[in-house]
Amino acid sequence: MHHFKIQVFMKTLFKFCFLLILFSAFACGVPPEEPSVADLEGNPGNPRFNLQFTNHENVDIDLVVETPGGDLIYWGNPAAENGVLDIDCLCRECENGPNENIFWEDGTAPSGTYTFWIQYFEGCSGLNESAEYTVYVVKNNKILDTKKGILSSGITSKWTHTQP
Repeated sequence: MHHFKIQVFMKTLFKFCFLLILFSAFACGVPPEEPSVADLEGNPGNPRFNLQFTNHENVDIDLVVETPGGDLIYWGNPAAENGVLDIDCLCRECENGPNENIFWEDGTAPSGTYTFWIQYFEGCSGLNESAEYTVYVVKNNKILDTKKGILSSGITSKWTHTQP
């Protein structure tokens, strides 16, 4: 009888350990879910470029979109070719949190290729600290593209979105 209790205990322990290892592997190996479009700050649009970033107390990074006509939309030129920068975050002065958003209302965006990137404008305290960023390209309330990285100076790569 004593041998049977040990055998049952060992099977139970094995199952517990197996489940714990399995749970740990899935918990650590599953990337976090992308936010829904409803979680993004700013006006919806077609297309819409939305930037989220960290360390907004110490860095000022900017979302820049070049329109098909060659105009730039960013903090220094917040509207062009019907597109509008409606959220701009500047060192701690981020009413909507560390976000920036550029959008076109339905049916107003010119057809063609949009180029977009993130620019490191300045460190808020004079130091070049880094920020993690995520840029979402949204169309018809669906996230079409996501760009992620870390920026501590200069600009990111330039990416494109084609609007039919």
